[in-house]
Amino acid sequence: MAPSRIEAFEKTLIEAMACGTPVVCFDSTCLKDIVGHKRSGYKANPFRAENLAEGIKWFLNLNHEEYQNYCRQAQERFLKYFDSRVIAKKYSELYKEMLTKQK
Repeated sequence: MAPSRIEAFEKTLIEAMACGTPVVCFDSTCLKDIVGHKRSGYKANPFRAENLAEGIKWFLNLNHEEYQNYCRQAQERFLKYFDSRVIAKKYSELYKEMLTKQK
């Protein structure tokens, strides 16, 4: 869970998802781009504590099989968008693009 009001890039959520743990956070700042609502986590209405609590309850009420499915989706989202190889490839492509523009 990430009840933060301001985040530059939430590493603890990314680490949780890498471990296959779905997350609960506010649908704000960078978090809205990291978490898939009711796929890899739960995005609560920004700064509404009661909605954040609903997200926690939502996960607690899932059966084991449903929860395992969300765990798998969280890890898959991490691997698709945030794995170090994916990020390194994006940096490499950006670097090559910048070199091409300088010529």
